[in-house]
Amino acid sequence: MCVLKKIKWIYVVLAALIAITAGTSVYAGVSAKRIDQELELLKKQEWVIPLGKYEQISVIEGAKGLYAAGSEKEIGLIDAQGKVMLPEKYQAFNPVCVNDRILVVQNGLTGYVDQEGKEVIAPQYDAGYPFRNGYASVKKDGIRKIVDPQGKVMFECRSAEDGSDELYPSNKEDCIIMQSKPDEESGTRQIRVINIKSGQTLFNSDEYAYLDDYSEGFWSAQTGSGYVLLNEDFQPVKEMEEAAAFHEGLAKIKEGKTLTYINKEGKAVIKKEAGLGSDFSEGIACIIRQQKGIFFDQEGNTLFTVPCYSRGGFADPEYPVGFQDGYCLWRGENGKYGYLDHKGKYVVPPCFDQAGAVNQGEAEVTYGKQSGVLKLPAR
Repeated sequence: MCVLKKIKWIYVVLAALIAITAGTSVYAGVSAKRIDQELELLKKQEWVIPLGKYEQISVIEGAKGLYAAGSEKEIGLIDAQGKVMLPEKYQAFNPVCVNDRILVVQNGLTGYVDQEGKEVIAPQYDAGYPFRNGYASVKKDGIRKIVDPQGKVMFECRSAEDGSDELYPSNKEDCIIMQSKPDEESGTRQIRVINIKSGQTLFNSDEYAYLDDYSEGFWSAQTGSGYVLLNEDFQPVKEMEEAAAFHEGLAKIKEGKTLTYINKEGKAVIKKEAGLGSDFSEGIACIIRQQKGIFFDQEGNTLFTVPCYSRGGFADPEYPVGFQDGYCLWRGENGKYGYLDHKGKYVVPPCFDQAGAVNQGEAEVTYGKQSGVLKLPAR
C-alpha cells in the first residue's frame, strides 16, 4: 500500500511538472510570436534616426531637425543628417529650445547653447531652468538670478537674506514670480509678482500657500483648504478642490465625484463622472476610467474610446495625455506605447517600451534597449 501511495504521488508531481513545462512553452511561444509581430511593425516605420545608432537620443522640442544624442555617460547635439553640432561632452540636455537656448549640464554645472551648437552661456550655475518668455532662472553660490539669453543678470536675490525660496520667469510676459519658504505656523508664503522691465510689483501677498503660474488670463493659488482661481488683477474668481489652469479656454476642476470643465466666466460647460482627466489640446480632452480613455470635444460630446494599460485594476497610460502636432501618445492594453490620431485610430500600433510626445512630426522611442527617432505618418 505504501509503495502504491508513493507511486501515485510521483505521478502527481510528474503531471504537475509536465503542465508547468507545457505552460512555459506556450508562454514562450506567445512571447516569441509577439516579438516577431513587433519587429515586423518596426520594419514598416519610417525612421529619422534608426534604432540603436545611439545609446540615448531626444528630439529637441522647438528646434526642428535637432537632437540630443550620445552614450549613457555623455551626449551632444546632431542634426537630421547626423552632422555633429556639438560633441558628446555634456551629461544632460533639457530637450526644449526656447529663445534659441537649450539648457545643458557639464560637470554638474548648468549652461546654455544655441541651435547652431554654440555655447552661448558657459556651464557655470549650480542650478538652472529652461528659458521662458526671454528669461531663465539660475542659481549660483546661494544667489538666485534671472538672466537674459546673453547671460545678463536682470534680477537677483539671496535666499539667506530675503527668505526667497523660488524665483522664476512667469508664463505672463515680462513677469517674474518670487516665493518665500512657507511660514512654519500659518503655512503661507510671501509671494510677489514683479514686472522685470519696470521693476513694479504687481502682486504682493502673504495669504496663500503657493501661487501656480499664469495661464490664459488667470492664476491658481493654493489656500489652506484648497485652491482659488485669481483673475488678471489677482482678485478671487472661483474656489476649487484642486489647482486649475486654462487650456484652449477651459479649465478642469474637481467637484466631489465630478470632473468639471469651466469657461473663463467660471461657468461649468462640461461635467463628467470623475476620473483621471486631461486638459484640452487640439480641441480634445480625455478622462481615464474603467481601463479605457474616453475622448471628448469642447461641448462634452464623446468622440471615441480607447482601451489602455492597467495595473492592478487601475488605468496606467502615459501622462500627460494630450494631442501634439496631431497625435496623442498612448499606452495600449499590452503595456506598450503607440500613437493615436484625432479619430482614435492607431497610426503607429503600441509596440514601444518607452516613447515621447510628438514634436513637429517626430518622436523619440525605445524598443528594448535601443532608442531612435520615429517619423510619424503625414496627416
